[in-house]
Amino acid sequence: MFKDFINWIQYKVFLNAKSSSPKFKEGEIWWVSFGVNIGSETDGKNEKFNRPVLILKKFNRNQFYGLPLTSKEKVNNEFYYELNIKDKKSYVCLTQLRALDAKRLQDYYTKIKQSTLEQIKRKFIKLIE
Repeated sequence: MFKDFINWIQYKVFLNAKSSSPKFKEGEIWWVSFGVNIGSETDGKNEKFNRPVLILKKFNRNQFYGLPLTSKEKVNNEFYYELNIKDKKSYVCLTQLRALDAKRLQDYYTKIKQSTLEQIKRKFIKLIE
């Protein structure tokens, strides 16, 4: 599979130069420039190298832990949490936690219920124990 590292580096330089970042909250799902990564690490898609990401934990106005989402079905898999978002199934990739800067945030998508966020956090903690 071809990985477009050169264009990702150029886009990453653009993102780093941004002077401001949008406001965000825990439990929101944003399109995030996730980039081109190594091996089995989750990649972004399209010219913005983005994908939907759940904001798991906000540290300050610039930094958060994010979990990427996929639309590929992952039924009964301990490494994923199934969500139904806007009448579509999505799966939170619990093994792909990343510390991210808010400059990577592209477009707000939706927000999940607080109770769902707590369930995801519990499943994540169980996974790493």
